[in-house]
Amino acid sequence: MKTLIAEMTLLVCVFPLAGRERMKMAIGTDATSAIFESRPELYFQYAFSENWSAGAFCGINIGKISTGPNLDEIAQSQGHGIQIPSNGSGASNLIKFGLFATYWPKEVFNGPFLCCGATYVQSNGVACAAEVGWYIRFARIAAISLSLKGEIKYAEKQEKIGYEIFRIGFHFCF
Repeated sequence: MKTLIAEMTLLVCVFPLAGRERMKMAIGTDATSAIFESRPELYFQYAFSENWSAGAFCGINIGKISTGPNLDEIAQSQGHGIQIPSNGSGASNLIKFGLFATYWPKEVFNGPFLCCGATYVQSNGVACAAEVGWYIRFARIAAISLSLKGEIKYAEKQEKIGYEIFRIGFHFCF
């Protein structure tokens, strides 16, 4: 919960940048990943036309940082420098990032959207993702996104279909 409050405080700092009429950029966070997965994710989107935007996100699993293995012991047992283990234990699921494109049928950063892109998680590898949802603007520069997301993951030479039932995000558009 502290991380969600810290992210929202950071996002409030962009309020002075919201002097334009047409929204070109958005910064946001995914509340469901921060609360349920201990992985706060920060999103950045840029609208390059009236109905399209492109973006990127990055998330760090803070639960793995605090409960991960002792990296000094791992380095000594392997006989060389410090490495993050990649066998599914400890800090192997530490970082998640991705790139995506979003189609907005009505208006950028407002109303329904359809999003597709690629994500990478250290322990799972690459995944193709699709998301459908709705941006609800409740202030001139603030919005909440409600969406459903699905992923097709490729890990260890077998495809796995995964899904996130529901996502809630908080965004500031300027």
